[in-house]
Amino acid sequence: MKKYIIFYVTFILFLILAMGGEPKKPKDIDKDIKWKWGIAFKNGKAIYFDPYELDTIDFCVTHEYLTNQKKYYPIFPGGCVVWNYENNLVYIYSVPVTNFLPDNDIAESENIIHYKISNEAIYLKDDKTDWEKMEFRLIKEEPKPGVEFLIYLKSRWFEGEYYIYEP
Repeated sequence: MKKYIIFYVTFILFLILAMGGEPKKPKDIDKDIKWKWGIAFKNGKAIYFDPYELDTIDFCVTHEYLTNQKKYYPIFPGGCVVWNYENNLVYIYSVPVTNFLPDNDIAESENIIHYKISNEAIYLKDDKTDWEKMEFRLIKEEPKPGVEFLIYLKSRWFEGEYYIYEP
């Protein structure tokens, strides 16, 4: 009986070691990518971000960018973008251009789409479209106190300059 117990314990330990624990995320596989505050850098250039790694998952368009859009939009599409990494969903809120503050919960409409990370990029889709690559660009690191990055995002559903705040 003791031999069977030792055999089963050894077998279970072998299976645990063979599986290697938790599944590896893409950031663990590519050693050329360096991470800072959830943004992936390759050869010194920002290439994408991982919402799972961010401390702040809600992005609101910068006041400066919104001010420049007033002549085009009374309601700005994609004024706030919230990344839900548990369900791989993106909540996109259209906001009024006048009297908009990121802390206000004023949203004119909501759109929910899916996202995935593949090939060092973020892809988006809704129920009616195929996956489309989202454009991502790092504009500036530490543009002002309390802000780690100023980024530019562009897709079919939203476009704008957004801050990533320090934790």
